[in-house]
Amino acid sequence: MAEDSRYKEPPKIARLSQDVKAEYYKPLVLPNHQRQFKWFTYATIVGIGIYMIFYHDYGYEDHCFSWIRQQASTIKRKILKLDPADEKKLQKVSSEK
Repeated sequence: MAEDSRYKEPPKIARLSQDVKAEYYKPLVLPNHQRQFKWFTYATIVGIGIYMIFYHDYGYEDHCFSWIRQQASTIKRKILKLDPADEKKLQKVSSEK
């Protein structure tokens, strides 16, 4: 049977020189930025997770993130609550306008 010139057997990795092996193992996308790409990926996943837990609209029914959202809302209300003295100052300023 005649040898097909279109078919080339892939090279055996064990027989290749170190330079050729290094070329095969070199990343194709952003070859010198693996660490930055890894941290970008982590930050993106965390950001998407925070969005999905706290901001995405799942409708009016209870869902698996309802409890976490309620706790976060309670904590936010406690932190951002005005003192009675501050409320009086705010009412005084708003009534003067």
